[in-house]
Amino acid sequence: MNFSKKLPIKKIITVVIIAVVLAVFIVGDVLCSKYEYVITKLLCNTGIDFSDGATQETLKNNDKVVERLSEEGIVMLKNDNGTLPLAEKENKINLFGWSAHDGAFLLTGGGSAVATINADKKVMLTAGLKSEGFEVNETLLADYAAYCGSRNKGNLGLYEPDVSFYQKKGSDGKTRLEYAKEFSSVALVVFSRYGSEGLDLPFTQTKYIDGNKTEDKDRTYLDLSKEEEDMLNMVADNFTKVIVIVNSGNTMNLGFLKNEKIGAAFNISYPGQSGTKALARILKGSVNPSGRTSDTYVTDLKKDPSYVNAIMTQTSSGKNIHYTENIYIGYKWYETADKEGYFEASGTSYDNFVVYPFGHGLSYTTFEKEILSYTLSTDGSGLQRATTVEVAVAVTNTGSVKGKDVIELYYTPPYTSGGIEKAHVNLLAFEKTGEIEPGKTENYKLTFTSYDMASYDCYDRNKNGRTGWELESGLYKVQLLENAHGWKNLTESNENTIEFNVENTIAYKRDPKTGGMVKNRYGTFDEAGNYIKGSAYGNVPIDGSTAGEEIKWLSRSNFKDTFPATVTPIRDISSEVSKANSYVHNAPYENITEEPTQGVAGELTITLTEDGKKPGKDALKSGSGLKFNDELVMKLGANYNDETWELLLNQLTKDELLYFVESSGYATDEAASIGKPFMNELDGGSGFNVAVNNPISNNANKWTGFSNATLWAQTWNKNIAFILGEAIGQEGQATGVSAIYAPTVNLHRSAFNGRNFEAFSEDAVLSGTLAANVIKGAKSKGVRMYLKHLVLSEEGPNPSQLNVWLTEQNLRENYLKSFEIAVKEGGANSVMSSFNRLGGTWTGGNYALLTNILRNEWGFKGTVISDFNLSVYMNAAQMHYAGGDLNLTTMPDNRWTADPTSAADSFVLRRSVKNVLYTVANSCAMNGEVKGYRLPLWTELLIIADCVILLGIIVWGFLVIRKAIKT
Repeated sequence: MNFSKKLPIKKIITVVIIAVVLAVFIVGDVLCSKYEYVITKLLCNTGIDFSDGATQETLKNNDKVVERLSEEGIVMLKNDNGTLPLAEKENKINLFGWSAHDGAFLLTGGGSAVATINADKKVMLTAGLKSEGFEVNETLLADYAAYCGSRNKGNLGLYEPDVSFYQKKGSDGKTRLEYAKEFSSVALVVFSRYGSEGLDLPFTQTKYIDGNKTEDKDRTYLDLSKEEEDMLNMVADNFTKVIVIVNSGNTMNLGFLKNEKIGAAFNISYPGQSGTKALARILKGSVNPSGRTSDTYVTDLKKDPSYVNAIMTQTSSGKNIHYTENIYIGYKWYETADKEGYFEASGTSYDNFVVYPFGHGLSYTTFEKEILSYTLSTDGSGLQRATTVEVAVAVTNTGSVKGKDVIELYYTPPYTSGGIEKAHVNLLAFEKTGEIEPGKTENYKLTFTSYDMASYDCYDRNKNGRTGWELESGLYKVQLLENAHGWKNLTESNENTIEFNVENTIAYKRDPKTGGMVKNRYGTFDEAGNYIKGSAYGNVPIDGSTAGEEIKWLSRSNFKDTFPATVTPIRDISSEVSKANSYVHNAPYENITEEPTQGVAGELTITLTEDGKKPGKDALKSGSGLKFNDELVMKLGANYNDETWELLLNQLTKDELLYFVESSGYATDEAASIGKPFMNELDGGSGFNVAVNNPISNNANKWTGFSNATLWAQTWNKNIAFILGEAIGQEGQATGVSAIYAPTVNLHRSAFNGRNFEAFSEDAVLSGTLAANVIKGAKSKGVRMYLKHLVLSEEGPNPSQLNVWLTEQNLRENYLKSFEIAVKEGGANSVMSSFNRLGGTWTGGNYALLTNILRNEWGFKGTVISDFNLSVYMNAAQMHYAGGDLNLTTMPDNRWTADPTSAADSFVLRRSVKNVLYTVANSCAMNGEVKGYRLPLWTELLIIADCVILLGIIVWGFLVIRKAIKT
């Protein structure tokens, strides 16, 4: 045979075409692999089968959990003159307010943390009322829908028609108002406000009246519009029973509820897919309301100390926000200001400011509560460093119907003017009762520790030569109150009060639970108050004292002159802050020069096939037919330092180490060398969400749409929080989801944060305690919850590159406290960091936060993931060196390319993988079963196409060679 002969033109063209096709498929495969997640989001559903009986049963049960959350979390704010419950004959209801009709009423907020609710699961307000036998004025609702069918959620506009709308006559010659009065004497007036990720709520009102856009600069989005106000007054003047429904995830200005013609009012927040049924039951009295406010409701949000600095300032030198209100957030401001006489000195009163205090809520029955006794875990009658106090409380139902009550314990610490900043009242512990029959008494126990009443002295204000947590000497009062303002209503100073006199200040150099060293992480100051250079992480104190003009913090010693009345001056970003932006804390790793052992052949495997063998990569990808290796997993999960860990980690290749932690967008990938399966993780908050702002895949969402976290907080119920966690865990277990990015325990610092509905409360104790129970519930079903966003993510727009300035006392006592409680009490083993910077350094790359505080002080063992990485400032290398583990991104350009010759890089990667695997061993692996997860259809088709092309090339090559041999 002679291969030197020239090939015919046709064969040359054929070869070229096949080569091009092969090249296209190779490049295509590479790109498909690179952008697998994005393509899947655009083309396919989740690949999860919801049709099996067990999954359907789980979804059905969880719908009942949604209803129960509203039964326990809806707050009856007002009920005058026996307005409620409605009598059996009062079964006809007029729904007033444009937001009452189906196209405008809100079941959820917006953003990636919200489960999309399919139409067949949505129970709007009208359907919820009808489910309990109420009739509604359909004509009025149809007129609202014809006026404006749905809200444009992106523009945060208000659509209420003016009162002339109600004077228009129908074909029968009656006005809409006249027809409504004939239909029923009962009117429900609905006011809704939308909140979402990506939004700060506006300080002005944009309105669309009869299609015409107008702006009211004197009212905020959270005030009633003039049209809403006029409509409410019209209704109040024309109907016997007027009931207001507040359908908002943010605290509205509720001063209008002081109108005596308004008989009753409810805050229902966002009730989720079926919570409106609970509202109907409460209206008719088959369910007794027991919710309590998780925030303070005021008459003028513009006069809150957070208002002027609620939104970031931005210049060419950077973004900044200043928490100038210091520790005085929410009720801690209003109650302390009242104690200090601030309102009276300003010519007004507390009652003119506060409509409903934190912890307020009414019932159809009445209760009496009494402290019976208390016991200490330590010897003697006084508090010691590690004392646990148990308080016995009796609750008696003194009314005529059964109901639940909330027991609220607050403490008042000793305060010295000019000393450590302290709020007058602080939530200490709480419990919700079971259903108590009329005339019956039930006893409950509440516990707290001496550490729970400590203050964080970051400036050594008491001049004792110490900084950190201190239980300062003096008199501590623990009081049983109806709400945060209850202290003002006590008839005797010792009524339902326990007093502790601490003779000598107790300083907590180490955490009393974990033993971790506690100290200022973000700046130490000399006796004159000057920053000691080098004492802050990244050399930038978080109070901004070295970054531009000095910040004036609100201080109890002089509320009048320190109240934030104007926006804090814009600060130029100093060279030290710029350095801190990219600061990588590599000091702990400088002496690591020996490469860890990787790629060792071994038989240790996290999962097994049904016949007990180590699974292959394809099986690990799908999870089909696998089970966890219980013996190994239990051993690994029981001891973070077990020697078996080293043997397991040695089996991983270097490529697997990097790929494992850098390909972690909404999943943790498989690792064939150790038998670790692919594990699906989803965004969430009010339920699983696969859409991630992609409307194309909305119809794929079959998960439960729970109510929002603010409504969870309004239950004040640890047990229902645990049940909620169980429900989320059971749903994840049934549908192959191993983790959810929730719950959110950032605080409601300002009412204008568009994401407030995702978070629990303005209070860290309420937030952290309930989150701890949600997490425990989910863990009991083997599903991990990523506690988020650590820390200071109190803005609606994702705070990318935002510098947050505050005192370390405020950071510790408020914004870190909710995380601390969830970690220590809830056993949280997964945490998500935030977008913003702390002391000039991104929180996700902040060693002082992720390692010194989270891991060392609080004893956290588990996984830390970044928030969604869309920018180069979220440096993945900085993250790993700081103590972060997973880089949440689906964009390859934002991943880290570790130095293969760097022993330190290999060490931190290895540690990150260990943290993730330890978390797995203590959560989803506990179920024993690996839930299958079907490959997306496009992936299966691509594999088939690749096989066909490859087979075609082989056949063609064979034919060409055979023909050449013959010739």
